Amino acid sequence: MNIEQNRVDIKGVEYVVNTIVATKCLELQPVVMKLIGRSVIAFFDAAGDAAVTPEAQAKLEGEILKKIMMTFIEDLDKVNIAKLAKDLIACSVTKGSMAIQFDNEFSGNMGTLYKLLLETIKLNYLSVFTELGSSQS
Repeated sequence: MNIEQNRVDIKGVEYVVNTIVATKCLELQPVVMKLIGRSVIAFFDAAGDAAVTPEAQAKLEGEILKKIMMTFIEDLDKVNIAKLAKDLIACSVTKGSMAIQFDNEFSGNMGTLYKLLLETIKLNYLSVFTELGSSQS
């Protein structure tokens, strides 16, 4: 099994974002794509055949974060964001080496939740698009 980890420091707290096992990642993928799909597709349509630069990657991440926020505001009927967030965090994020108690960790701390969701989506789903997008020669 090829597990990757990213350490993320948010307000002095270290979180570890791990890759999700393949079967769970595939199970969650349809809901994740409902959440971010249009922003990813628009990004690659605009990029065409150009290689994905760090600047383009940063722009894509910004678009995805914006899409996550817009879903919270406008598209709640399309994605059960609370269930998706809990599933993604439970499958991939620890606080140091300890599991996260979702409600305790994020009550009054939603900014941290959004950042961790973005990091989880980047690690587990974004590489698929950047690898597929860069191999379209």
